Amino acid sequence: MGVDARHGDPKMKVLFVSHMYPNPRRIMYGTFVRDYALALHGLGIDVRVCNPVPKVIWPFSHMGRYRAHLHDANFRESLPTDRIQWSVLPLSMCETSLRRLSYRALLHSTARLFPDHICPTIIHAHNIFPDGFACIRLSRALQIPLVITSHGSDNRVHARHYARRRAVDQSAAVATKII
Repeated sequence: MGVDARHGDPKMKVLFVSHMYPNPRRIMYGTFVRDYALALHGLGIDVRVCNPVPKVIWPFSHMGRYRAHLHDANFRESLPTDRIQWSVLPLSMCETSLRRLSYRALLHSTARLFPDHICPTIIHAHNIFPDGFACIRLSRALQIPLVITSHGSDNRVHARHYARRRAVDQSAAVATKII
């Protein structure tokens, strides 16, 4: 039986949320994110990873660049990882549907990664959009801090798109800290 980190357990528990995390379809994608999570784990921090993976809906899923990749049967996880999928249209990360769909999926993923009602001490999202934006409601519901690592795409790419810019601005305003 676990102890809630906010009530006496000295070991920090981090829910690490990143769509840029290696997975069986893309084993080299986001290896720097995995290395960062492993470095935190090496410091004695309990790191558990939620890897949101967008799933392009049919008929787009059968078109060239959106077609599903082959799985690597030899792929092994280095940290406890839960992958969640939600259906999207190509190039449409609509803020309201993203938040609604991902909140439900993130809540279930957190329950799977932290059994016995253990609550993570902190949520670390590894991009302002879409990961940080998706974690806003989860952070509020669990009443724990949200730390977001920002990358160049948050400022250069998403800031040019109206709906995404609003999501980036809202995420930055809500985050406890931005790295």
